[in-house]
Amino acid sequence: EDYLMWGLLGRREQFPISDEDLQAMDSAALQRTATELTNNWYPTLSPFTELAAPEESFFLTLRRSVPLEHWQTSNITLLGDAIHVMPANGSGANSALRDASLLARSLIAVASQETPLNRALHDYEIEMLRTGFSAARTTLQAMQQRRPGTLFTPGWEEQPDGWTN
Repeated sequence: EDYLMWGLLGRREQFPISDEDLQAMDSAALQRTATELTNNWYPTLSPFTELAAPEESFFLTLRRSVPLEHWQTSNITLLGDAIHVMPANGSGANSALRDASLLARSLIAVASQETPLNRALHDYEIEMLRTGFSAARTTLQAMQQRRPGTLFTPGWEEQPDGWTN
């Protein structure tokens, strides 16, 4: 079944409601709050929040991780959000799949005796750290580009004769 996923993202100080108050709200109250916060947006977007299933609304605090230096490789490794946060820009699943693909290729090289296990895991970890934290940095940079003091950076403005980009 087709569906649409939406979210409101912003820095803590840009929301008119505290994290604690948002966390205490039930799903229906969160949906109403999202609708109120977006009521002056481009009219075509209003149904996204107004018609959403209230029980599907939830509050989530987004956090970032600090890039890590590579550690001593062993026969245990990590992938996805076990080691780097998933980017909030919709590429989180792609990051986890990229990690899994890199690890699979490394293990195939070990199974075909092209690369020793420790070397394959070391090379995987170096690349996984580079790409995973790069995606997280890109998300952080996008969030920091929002105008200070505003929750949202509108892409559309209302003009006397209608809406324009």
